[in-house]
Amino acid sequence: MSKITGSTRVVAYLPSLRTILLRLRASSATPSSLTALTYSSLTQTTSYCPHSSPILPLLQHTSAQPPLSDALTNPAMVSVNLHPQLPFPGAIGLAPTTPEQDAPAISSIGDKPQGTVECLVQECPQFLQKGLMELFPGVNLKSKKLCVITLSEKTENDMTSWSMAVEEEREKLLDHFIDSAKEICSRLTGAGYFADFIDPSSGRAFYSPFSHSTLFETDDRFRHLGFDIVDLGCCKCIRHPYWGPYIFMGTIFTDAPVTSQVITNIMEL
Repeated sequence: MSKITGSTRVVAYLPSLRTILLRLRASSATPSSLTALTYSSLTQTTSYCPHSSPILPLLQHTSAQPPLSDALTNPAMVSVNLHPQLPFPGAIGLAPTTPEQDAPAISSIGDKPQGTVECLVQECPQFLQKGLMELFPGVNLKSKKLCVITLSEKTENDMTSWSMAVEEEREKLLDHFIDSAKEICSRLTGAGYFADFIDPSSGRAFYSPFSHSTLFETDDRFRHLGFDIVDLGCCKCIRHPYWGPYIFMGTIFTDAPVTSQVITNIMEL
């Protein structure tokens, strides 16, 4: 369930990043929800992104095509359309997943959210857009407004400290964010929009060509997106309005409007 807090800002809460991933996969026929498929007939020239894994093209399912259960055992029955934003054919071999049971979406109606994951979609402030576009060389969005999707999960550990527990939790949430961001970007690009996300481990765009520009979670620009950046002397940390330093956050960028149908569908999962 989502809560509209303004014409340029929508927020929803869920139990976990894992829940977002499972619901996206369960409600979509994107290849990342399938077991490994081989597309030996693909001949399109591909490009290489140094910090991303090959991903499957979007599947276009029509009434004339067999159900996905048949496609899993007979990959030749699946027709393939490559989207220009996601040009990497090949199988990634993710195991099939099923939705978590009894995990309803939770909306923030009172003073504080009840869920542990906040999905916040908002228009990027105009004065930030030019600088942020340097993260995506070759993408021209001068005539469009950039939209920012932040996925924040409340952590068990204080992320301003370091310990093996902090490191292990961060690595786990990093994996969940990247998988979820891939699914969300596949939805957005499948609807004809630009979409890319920032790899929290490198601060660089995941799909776009290499850029020297970076955006780490402690970047001061996040102050204008609803977060607090605190200088601890030896380093900086990001703080959530409700959860303080107990937070892992990842960012997705798109030119899909906040009120677009594809954003609405993602927020209502």
